[in-house]
Amino acid sequence: MGRFLLCHAISSLFLLMKTSLISASRAIAMVLSMGSVVALAQTPVTVPNPAAAKPAEKKEGAVAIDAVEVTGSRIRGLLGEADFSPVISFSRQEIEQTGLTNMGEISRLIPQAFSQGSYDGIGFGGQAQGQSTVSDGSTASVLTQRTNVNLRGLGAASTLILVNGRRVARSGNIRGSDGYDLTGIPVASIERVEILTDGASAIYGSDALAGVINIILRRNYSGTEAALSYENTFDSDTAVSNLALTHGITRGPLSLTITATYQKRNAFAAVDRPYAATDDWRTLGGTSTFSSYGAGGFATGAGVVQAVTGNLPGLSSPSQYAVIPTGATGSATLPASAYTPTTVSAETGDRAKYVNLISPQFTRTIGFRGTYDLRPNVQLYLNGGYNETRTHIEGMPVNYRNSILVPANYPGNPFGVQVRLNKTFWELPQNLQGEKFTTNSNLNFNAGVAGKYWADWRYDLSLNWNRSGLRNENAFDPVLNTAVSDPLIAAQRLVLFYDSRTSQPNDLNTLRSMLRPGNASDRTDVAVWSATTDGALPWFELPAGPIRIAAGAERTTENIKTSQSIPDDPRINLSLLGAFERTLDAGYAETRVPVVAPTHRLPLLHRLDLTAAIRYDHYSDAGGDYSPRYGAQLRPVKWLLFRATRNHSFRAPGIQALYRPVTASTNGNTAGFFDRQRNELVSGTIATRIGGNLDLKPERAISDSLGVVFEFPFAALKGLSISVDAGKLNYKDQIASLSTLQEWADLFPERLIRETAGTQPGRVTGIDTRSTNISRLEVETFDYQLNYQRATRRLGNFVARLSATEYRLWNAYRLPGAPPAPSLHIRPTRITWQTYWNKGAYGAGVSGFYQENSWTSAARTLTLFGSVIEWNAQFSYDFGWRAAQRLEALGKSSRPWRERLLENTKLAVTVNNVFDREPPHRQGNAGFGVTDPRQARYSLTLRKQF
Repeated sequence: MGRFLLCHAISSLFLLMKTSLISASRAIAMVLSMGSVVALAQTPVTVPNPAAAKPAEKKEGAVAIDAVEVTGSRIRGLLGEADFSPVISFSRQEIEQTGLTNMGEISRLIPQAFSQGSYDGIGFGGQAQGQSTVSDGSTASVLTQRTNVNLRGLGAASTLILVNGRRVARSGNIRGSDGYDLTGIPVASIERVEILTDGASAIYGSDALAGVINIILRRNYSGTEAALSYENTFDSDTAVSNLALTHGITRGPLSLTITATYQKRNAFAAVDRPYAATDDWRTLGGTSTFSSYGAGGFATGAGVVQAVTGNLPGLSSPSQYAVIPTGATGSATLPASAYTPTTVSAETGDRAKYVNLISPQFTRTIGFRGTYDLRPNVQLYLNGGYNETRTHIEGMPVNYRNSILVPANYPGNPFGVQVRLNKTFWELPQNLQGEKFTTNSNLNFNAGVAGKYWADWRYDLSLNWNRSGLRNENAFDPVLNTAVSDPLIAAQRLVLFYDSRTSQPNDLNTLRSMLRPGNASDRTDVAVWSATTDGALPWFELPAGPIRIAAGAERTTENIKTSQSIPDDPRINLSLLGAFERTLDAGYAETRVPVVAPTHRLPLLHRLDLTAAIRYDHYSDAGGDYSPRYGAQLRPVKWLLFRATRNHSFRAPGIQALYRPVTASTNGNTAGFFDRQRNELVSGTIATRIGGNLDLKPERAISDSLGVVFEFPFAALKGLSISVDAGKLNYKDQIASLSTLQEWADLFPERLIRETAGTQPGRVTGIDTRSTNISRLEVETFDYQLNYQRATRRLGNFVARLSATEYRLWNAYRLPGAPPAPSLHIRPTRITWQTYWNKGAYGAGVSGFYQENSWTSAARTLTLFGSVIEWNAQFSYDFGWRAAQRLEALGKSSRPWRERLLENTKLAVTVNNVFDREPPHRQGNAGFGVTDPRQARYSLTLRKQF
């Protein structure tokens, strides 16, 4: 009877999970009820105490596996063992087998890494921004050089990045796009990458709302390894060269590993691919996106004069636009009749001819990890490193964003009215406007002492210091520097009405000075003092085993300093400039309670564990709160696992959202809005207040996860496991702004600024439109994983992995009480896979990914981006491989010198995008975040160990 009830409960749980998402709290209660069912319904049995039982004799040759710190918990566990939360892990060997050379490419292996088809997180740096049109330089900022991961599409700032389990400093605070940068982390130094695909604020604190990526670096390595790789396309020179050196020593109590890398990447021009070679997408089934002058387009030929209002006087036919005569020198005023009438876009140039899809770049890194065993139970450690990535962003021909206004009486102006000059100054370098050299850097040190006490407890006391920086140098923003141009025009020192292809009447340095300097700096220093301990309770043990506890405290100080060449216009003030400091005090505790153990030998109840965690975080500028987490996992049999968790997560407001200067602006208020308190319509231009808001609260989320892991016990499928995890996220208190002044007046009447004199409430004179906590989001997903490992003597070793993410619901609630705005149509299902086989000296593998198409609207009638599939292949050969018997028989000194030279030498050949598929298109352009715009390419990697 008991077995029947238990089976019925398990099948009911799986059915609920398959048909709909249920709350984790309900699932946990159901898992606990399963244990109660067995306890009440089965024939009474005596539960043995594992601690009191006679220990089994250790088999000869058995290896004791030490527990290690794993992502998603402060309590040590076994590496690779399925646990409460779903984790995707890539080992060093798996990364090498793919032939990938940077973190941006590795992020494509994560199906939960969202990409809608833009440059999301790849760090290419080119001015062609994926789903948008090519840029005139204004959008080619430091942000396009960063490599970040956007789990679930909740934003890169909601995905916490750890290195060796410790936070790295964020960058991008100057413009409010703060996030974690992975650009400079060398692949050669990585031991493994672990991705926790669920919220984890109870474990790690703020920013772990969408998940956590933990990059574990190599340590305890003995020997020397050199790796040289070369990557290029088959039809252009977009070479990527990479050199990595790793040296490790182990001398008694001392262990030290040092890694140094250098990578150089050539540019990849937009004209090298048909889908990006032009802004005119009519040949690709789209429309022409040549921009008009006012939208950033540049004029071909001598230039175009535009009337500020109405038509230009004196033309042969009425028009607002006219072309400057070819060959004009500007030495004399030509009559208006000499100017040829034109249209708003007839003379615009093709910006795609001047930009790169991938910018030239180099990266250099050095890092070390060292430990010293002071005594058997005390270890000192010191880790550190520096990485720097420098990218050259190419500019466009100089046209000052067509912002030169010329007075009616200016020399050379034949029209007698104020005009706007849409002119390209061809005498200047054609890559100057928007050009910049961007440097991303990170310097970090981590020092501490770790050890053991009592029988099972460990402690760790550490200081982690990290500096993350972004710099724009030798930068020329595509904006007219009016502080320079206005005096020049007032003094009539510039010649403007001429053909710059044939004449150069102006001083080049003067023209160059009219471009606004774009140098900027963004530096973040983070210092974290931490103390943590974990182990089993020594004074109390359950029949199923010891209760394990982890607890700790942290104090974090974050110092941010930003600057730029010229402050923003006070009416806009987009940048956060100055020095800012915030502190964070945190304490946390976590427990793991075994309820049923395998030694109990209960029917259909192999193992049952519970977990709970809580963390308190207090920010000096955003307040504090608790983040709890609890979960359960049940194994009815050894090879079947059910798991459920509920996580409360949060994300503190960014520095930009809090401290951006509050400035006065205006809103045209053309539609007007109704003042409910005075029962009157407010019309006409009205003052607004924009900038940071110190009253913002942290964004919060509750995520439920329910999953099943099936590890096949059958001999024919040994090594195969399949998991399915359903997730539900309720993301609330999102920081957002409102769309209309009427919404502000209705939802936040206290934000209305009124006259203080006269009858109250006074007349509305302005509105405080700074962002506030108002929006909400509901997300439901399914994650799938398949892992297979099999080692055979006759056929060799085979490993396979398949991961997928499917979105079931994505509803945004912009306002309280508003209907949901679904965007499931732009959340495509994504699948990644890897397979690898090796036997003796030979190895071969296939990897790839698939992303389904997305749509422009929920009606799914018009494709936004087409589906994409990419296949990659690798072949490797180990030159030093020989049968063990032969090596032992000959001895090292007796082997031929060629054999000794090639010992531990491996060559890998990888072809990415074997079928040369283009990226998914949108209006002829392509989504480069989904796939690489270079298309088919090859790489050679030679690896040698000494």
